[in-house]
Amino acid sequence: MNENDIIQELDQEFLPEYNLTRAELKSYFEKVQNPHDWKLNIDSECDKRDVQHIHNAIVFFTGSVPYFEDASKDKYRVRAAGYYIAMGEE
Repeated sequence: MNENDIIQELDQEFLPEYNLTRAELKSYFEKVQNPHDWKLNIDSECDKRDVQHIHNAIVFFTGSVPYFEDASKDKYRVRAAGYYIAMGEE
């Protein structure tokens, strides 16, 4: 089994604590991840309707805790330390 096969298999894994597959959780994370390096800090916006999934995705993939504040009627600004800082690498 090659690396791509392993990733595809992992992406299909259902995560009952989030009621989503890993691929679905990943799609929420990709909406807010740092565009230069997913392990860097996060400073982005997200739809208010996605806030719980975004929160869970950031915690799952980075180990950091996101903070949300109103950005507009339909959006939150989301910030998080990111993987490197959460894992003590920076």
